[in-house]
Amino acid sequence: MTRIAYGLYPQALPADHAASKARDWLWLIYLALITVLLLWPDYAELKIGGLPNLAPVRLIRGLGIAAGLFFLFRDPERAAMFYRRLRENWGALLVLFAFYGFRLSTIFVGHQEALQLLSYIKYEFWSYLSMFFLTLLVVRDERDVRKLVQLVVVVAAVIGLLAVVEFRLKRNIFQGIISVSNDYVLAVLRDKTRDNAYRAESTFEHPIMLGQFFAMVLPFCWYVLRHGDTKWLRAIGGAAFLLGFVAIFASGSRSALALAVPILILMGMWEIWLWLKRSNNRPAQYLVLLQFPLLLGVFGMVLYYLKNIAAGTTQETRGSASVRIDMLYAGLHKIDAAMLMGHGVGEATNVVTFVGTNGVRTLDNYYLVIALESGLIGLGLNLLMWGYFFWRSLGFMGDRNVDRSRIGLLLSLAFLTHIVIMTIHALQSLTWLLMVLFALYLIMSERRRLAPEPK
Repeated sequence: MTRIAYGLYPQALPADHAASKARDWLWLIYLALITVLLLWPDYAELKIGGLPNLAPVRLIRGLGIAAGLFFLFRDPERAAMFYRRLRENWGALLVLFAFYGFRLSTIFVGHQEALQLLSYIKYEFWSYLSMFFLTLLVVRDERDVRKLVQLVVVVAAVIGLLAVVEFRLKRNIFQGIISVSNDYVLAVLRDKTRDNAYRAESTFEHPIMLGQFFAMVLPFCWYVLRHGDTKWLRAIGGAAFLLGFVAIFASGSRSALALAVPILILMGMWEIWLWLKRSNNRPAQYLVLLQFPLLLGVFGMVLYYLKNIAAGTTQETRGSASVRIDMLYAGLHKIDAAMLMGHGVGEATNVVTFVGTNGVRTLDNYYLVIALESGLIGLGLNLLMWGYFFWRSLGFMGDRNVDRSRIGLLLSLAFLTHIVIMTIHALQSLTWLLMVLFALYLIMSERRRLAPEPK
């Protein structure tokens, strides 16, 4: 059980074998939750004969939270670790609760307080904040962080493979499996074609989410390809890396491509810098340093080329970019009417009405949605929260432990990708993953403080 629960290399059993087995089960539930969250869309309800529709994501999330609460009260060691993390990271809790607490208060300036409160509990609390605290409770140290990264890469390989299958079949892979309970699910399952090319979405609700996911985790794939615990994991990392680029192409997401390529180039340049710091081969160091201006020039050319791709190269893609600009201008005029506290949670698409091609109201800018719903105060608190965690993530760059520094860079790049790509859509299917990243920053920082300095 221990080998299964804690990764692909053996761990020493604690003295209390029963407690160790219990912790293994909690870790397994947590890994199952991460896996299901990525592989099964939140909108999808499973049809099983005459039984009520079942949502596996909600079931396993509920099981994970219940197990976490059980161990919080029954496992003194884990409870002490959890409370210590909360005490030491009061700044993180302050920015989190400031934003989500203010979001809660803006519910009461809307027109449907009861429905908005239920929506807030379902998403902000149950789906997002719960993952932050569950991660702080379950993940013990940077070895668990490493295993979690490897799990995400394994699941990413499956998601990429499903995207290829879907692109080949030219239809959503969940058609006929899930229950179509509302117009939104129907819109998700419909064909998404642009410029006569099918756009795959795999296990996500929209092709752009598939592109965003792989733009975030491609550095993870590269890391596992280079530094995976076993040769099988390294092979899966390589497959996920290749499938990720194919999936981004199949999704038709220009923004994901425009982010993924320069981020990987930056990661490669950072790896070269690490090698320069460690190597004693002076001629090779000087040769690489002389090539840095060339690399920067290539990087600039790539950015210029990708900027043109992101802006659109056909009439349809340029029209898509134009509609987003129209949404932004229309939303900015509506912010004035409720500048401080906004119009209420969930009211953004009622205030600025744009109807997509499938008949669903949409507003393709996360920051605009927050400003409309929670005002400039809410937007400022959101940016403060993100800025705080990004600042915490940058602390790993100069770490003397090379592997910890490398993992810290991966988490930072994933977060940076999320921040940038949310300027062109407001879908929050991956916000739970962002909360996991936030918790991992704090855990990695803790291990950095507790670890002895290298001699």
